Amino acid sequence: MVLHPLAEALDWTDAAVLMDRGRLRRQGDTRDVIKPGAVESIYDVRLVPGGALGFQLPAESEARRGGSLP
Repeated sequence: MVLHPLAEALDWTDAAVLMDRGRLRRQGDTRDVIKPGAVESIYDVRLVPGGALGFQLPAESEARRGGSLP
């Protein structure tokens, strides 16, 4: 199964991988793999507190407050 929403991966899977440009970057138990530090460093993104995981992309946070996505 391939899932891009990280919260869904936590709900539906026991194991996960993070891939970047076709390369395996991290694998293991979903709760160990999907952590803010790993997601930020692998995908070069900044996460902010909030969302189902306790962290989310800044654009998701803005959309939840009624702002617009870029």
